[in-house]
Amino acid sequence: MSLPEWHSVINNLVQEQGATSAVPNVYAFATVEDRAPRVRHVIHRGFSPSGLFLATTDRRMPKATQLDNNPAASIAWYFSVSWTQVRVVGTAFTYPGGHPPTAETPEYWEHERERLFERGIGPALKASFARPEAPGTLLKDAPPAITWPTELGREGFENPEEQAQLAFAHSNFCILALDPTMVEVLELKCTPHRRTAWTLRDGTWVKEELVP
Repeated sequence: MSLPEWHSVINNLVQEQGATSAVPNVYAFATVEDRAPRVRHVIHRGFSPSGLFLATTDRRMPKATQLDNNPAASIAWYFSVSWTQVRVVGTAFTYPGGHPPTAETPEYWEHERERLFERGIGPALKASFARPEAPGTLLKDAPPAITWPTELGREGFENPEEQAQLAFAHSNFCILALDPTMVEVLELKCTPHRRTAWTLRDGTWVKEELVP
């Protein structure tokens, strides 16, 4: 599958950042609710074969419902090593969940979800998906935090209670995918700065150089 030029540009930025910084690749991910933006930071988990941006989320979080009601989404991403800002506009969905057809098969999405759950997140993050109430719930309405699991999936620590918690965490775990229609890269380390945009028009990516 042939990927657009912007994909290799961003992939190189990701690799450069990861090689020289202990900070994970994190971007601001914005959705829409009641005609107002809702934004949070998520960890970049890679790309799908067709170039969709992948992250993960808890299906109980508001962003899942927001995307069901309005799939419009955008990303703002700053790479501190290269002084580069990336902006992405497109539509997003969660898997599992109602999502539009993509170039990827249902088998791909389920395999990727399993891979990310098993090897993409650590025991502490796995445990966060097993908290008894949805993230954002009033703390006074939730069971005492001392009863929440702190780590799940550590080899050699399985027991029936943990297995039940792990199954609950798995049921809440989903992929967050953004299908881009515009990608913009602003390079700030050079003089003058460089701004490049790729826009999807009638199925073709069009590259344009912009005033920075």
